[in-house]
Amino acid sequence: MIRYESENFFEGEQVNHQFKAAILLAAVFLNANIAHASLDSLGNGLVYDSVANVTWSSDGNLFGTMLTEDPSLVSKIIEAAPVDTSNGEVHRLNEADFGIGSDTPGAMSLFGATAWVKYLDSTDYLGHNTWALPTVGQQEEFFYTELGGKAGQSITETHNSSYSLFRNVEHGGYWAGSEYAPTSFDVGSMSVSGGNQGEDGSSGGSYSWVELPGNVSMMAPVPEPGEWALMLAGFALIGFIVRRRNWS
Repeated sequence: MIRYESENFFEGEQVNHQFKAAILLAAVFLNANIAHASLDSLGNGLVYDSVANVTWSSDGNLFGTMLTEDPSLVSKIIEAAPVDTSNGEVHRLNEADFGIGSDTPGAMSLFGATAWVKYLDSTDYLGHNTWALPTVGQQEEFFYTELGGKAGQSITETHNSSYSLFRNVEHGGYWAGSEYAPTSFDVGSMSVSGGNQGEDGSSGGSYSWVELPGNVSMMAPVPEPGEWALMLAGFALIGFIVRRRNWS
């Protein structure tokens, strides 16, 4: 009798260890998708960047897309914020700030880009009012690390698999929201086609790739098929151990 209890005790200890191991294994599988990639689609035209902790628009030329859908967009933006004083001087917005009449639809002056971002906030675009142009550092990290771009090469030709999360990536510069040069008239502009970063005057024409701070969605990224298989295997192991304990 004593021997039986002793054997059952050690068997129970072994099962407990197996049970704990199975739970740990399942927890690892459940959280594996968190480190799956630094860029994850949240749906609704948004992509979360866990490295920079910002959420990018999946549309690399969102302004151009919005303008195509609503030809009166520029008038609405100018009406909402007719004057820009961000560089210390008074600039009255006009259609030229939004590339109207140019051969590069969507390319704006910095004045136009700043006004457009304010418009996105004022209209709670996609339910958010914290839209912003990226900093110079965020541009560098996004282009060279997250998208796998190379200096001097077109991002449309040299990139990693995360590039497929985005659309309408334009050839040309993209405005940064932080200054690149000592003067407020020169700000950062990442050249996506050439893979370089430089400075451009506020009246120059560049595109705008906007972002939101943090992860704006509580929705966890959907696990890949392989991750689902690993999780199911972990749950199956837990179920087997639980049944074994019940039988004993």
